[in-house]
Parts: sequence; structure tokens; C-alpha cells
Amino acid sequence: MLAFLDKLKKAEALLKEEKLLPVMGCKDLFVVEGQEGKGHYLVDLGAETCTCPAWTQGKSRPCKHPLAAVLHLWREESPDIPRGRWGNGRSPRTSVVPGGQSPPGRFWEVA
Repeated sequence: MLAFLDKLKKAEALLKEEKLLPVMGCKDLFVVEGQEGKGHYLVDLGAETCTCPAWTQGKSRPCKHPLAAVLHLWREESPDIPRGRWGNGRSPRTSVVPGGQSPPGRFWEVA
């Protein structure tokens, strides 16, 4: 159980550090930057998968990346949860746009 709490703390850190980007138009997809900045991983909540090495090699399921995505969704749907510095729970960064025109700001472009 303590290992799960550690993953939850790391998932929270990913959100706090703005390393999770929802993919616009794909409600179950998220791109998550690795904590050390060594890569980006695709989380598919619908398929319950992540492309990080911990997940693909079967070392850690669930890993911190889908936990961060679920935590993000939970906060978006729960208006009474404290939002931190942005007040409304939404990061000032722009969501991902699959194959279309990119909105201004930081995003992850999906071809």
C-alpha cells in the first residue's frame, strides 16, 4: 500500500509541474512528460495502457502516468477540490490538438 501512495505522490507532482497534457478530441488520451524530462508517454485510459517502460515491461501497473490522468479528470469534475494557483483547476497550458491547427501556447501535436 505504501508503494501506491508513493505513486500517487509522483502523479500529483506530474500535475503540479504541468507535465500532463490532455489530447483534445480524445477524452481518454493524455501525453505525459517523464519526470526527468527524458521522454513523453501516451496514456490511454480507455484501453488502460501507458507507453512508459515501467508499464510496457510489466514492472509497475498502474504506473504514475495514468494515475496523474485520472487525478486530472477527477479534479476537473469536482468543483470543490482546491485548485492551487489557477483557481479553476485548469492549467494555463493548452491541450493537445490531434492533426489540426494548434491553438496558441504549449501543446502536443498529434498527426
